[in-house]
Amino acid sequence: MSTADLTKATRELFDRTLVNQVMYRTPIIERLQRNNQITFDGGLDLRKLVDTETIEDIVQEYTVNEALTDQKKTTLEKPVFKWKYSQMPLRYDVDELTENILTSDSEIQLLDLAAHLVRTGQRDMRRFLETVIFNKATDTPATDSGKSFQSLVSALNHDTAYGGITRTLSTSTNDWWQGAISTDLTINTTTSDQDTATNLTIANTRKWVAETDVADGYVSIDRAQADYGAVIDPGTMKADQEASKKLRASRRKAQSA
Repeated sequence: MSTADLTKATRELFDRTLVNQVMYRTPIIERLQRNNQITFDGGLDLRKLVDTETIEDIVQEYTVNEALTDQKKTTLEKPVFKWKYSQMPLRYDVDELTENILTSDSEIQLLDLAAHLVRTGQRDMRRFLETVIFNKATDTPATDSGKSFQSLVSALNHDTAYGGITRTLSTSTNDWWQGAISTDLTINTTTSDQDTATNLTIANTRKWVAETDVADGYVSIDRAQADYGAVIDPGTMKADQEASKKLRASRRKAQSA
């Protein structure tokens, strides 16, 4: 088989491995994938329709023989995310091959160097993605330059354009595209708690993911409990922290028994 044919035959397999090893082991991406909120479809960009408005204000009350009015209202927006690209060069040539030989008169390799390079590259690409997601340890949001990835900080900052949509807290520009505040996970555009430190613990992460996914209809209350170990109060739609802790503790006890 020629080198070109071999490359074609193994490309799909490697790409699939890359997705499994890099994407699935990045916690936030893995969680979104499980909820079908991230796909790997082709195209020039990623787009998703967002329902931004209600239409109850165009309801008309009328009497017999009263003329009916005709109104229209834009209720959908389409955030657009351009593809971003990154690569990690992995070099394996004759020098590395020679240095990896057991003895000068042997062809035995001390290490499967090609496999080692691939594993290392996938591990460190995952680390790179995790660093990017958390804004490279800074709290300064990045604008979309068309090249660099935008992070969670950019997504949650009230005055940073995200998905090609401008947001300004002071002028209530595109309030529907603002992130929820951490205290009650509801959109609040009159105040900002962006300067309030919140501990990024596994418990808080589970709470936020469970509450938002249930509220957005991605998972049911039962699935949140089964998959996340998060007990959601159907009355308040908030996570019951004590009940959730007891549930997870009982599961750990059952697993260790």
